[in-house]
Amino acid sequence: MRGSFFCVLLMMLATFVGCKTSDSSTALTPTQQTVLKRAEFRRQLELEPERVLKERLADEDPLIRVRCAYELYARYGMEALPELVKMVTDNEAQVSDVLLACGIDMFKFHQDKTLLIKLTEACPNKKVRLVAKRQSSPMSKLHRETVRLKDNKAFDHDIVKVMTIPLPTEGLKFSLDEEDEGIEADWYAEAFDDEKWASLKIGPWEHQGFDYNGIAWYRIRFDMPEKPACNAVELYCPSVDECAWVWLNGVYVGQHDIGPAGWNRPFWIDITADVHWGGSNLLVIRVEDTMQAGGILKPISLEVLK
Repeated sequence: MRGSFFCVLLMMLATFVGCKTSDSSTALTPTQQTVLKRAEFRRQLELEPERVLKERLADEDPLIRVRCAYELYARYGMEALPELVKMVTDNEAQVSDVLLACGIDMFKFHQDKTLLIKLTEACPNKKVRLVAKRQSSPMSKLHRETVRLKDNKAFDHDIVKVMTIPLPTEGLKFSLDEEDEGIEADWYAEAFDDEKWASLKIGPWEHQGFDYNGIAWYRIRFDMPEKPACNAVELYCPSVDECAWVWLNGVYVGQHDIGPAGWNRPFWIDITADVHWGGSNLLVIRVEDTMQAGGILKPISLEVLK
């Protein structure tokens, strides 16, 4: 029956283009063959979905592989995990995109990171690999809400800026993080050895020899004076392109993560509880840039408030 159905399709196509199938000059073009193959795949999919989806995971037609990945998860949910894992090394970008969407969904609704981890380890698509790692790593849980003194409803006094402490604008330790390994490697820790990192100044890293879009880290050491009479200390960052995650003295203190639109938007983070008065401090900023210039674009300072 399958053969007769295919013959009928061939005859219909030959008739449509005004040719006879027995004439060698009327051989189907590669495009026509692909159209018929996909039509047959869809027909078989409706008749025997489980068998067809498993058999066609490695089909030479990339769009059939894409459809298989989508249909497997849409029809079978978590039961499809073993088959989806087999597709992780597929070179087709659309297949990787579908697998990434499935992996994120599995983690969100089933607390299963298996597919995301496999994509992180073996996906040929670097962008998908990095997104999968971010979704499945501790980075996905990094979030700290901080309340500025002016927004603290329990503080109903006038706010006075006691002093502004500028942080270094040169000699910032800097490293690219192309594989997004900094979180797991403790690049934010005070004991981490950054001796071999580059030395940059405030401004786009592209202007300092790094033609790069992606994740990079800064480590900035500075000294604090003895503590004055004050109620709060806030870190002020006028421009970090584009997103930033911030640690002070090894403690995660907050983030500025609103996507590319955040490149020129100033932000403040309360660091009152974590700053070391009268001693050395370490500020670490993880920056993610996806287009054009990237990095800490304008000098950072601390605002001491009373």
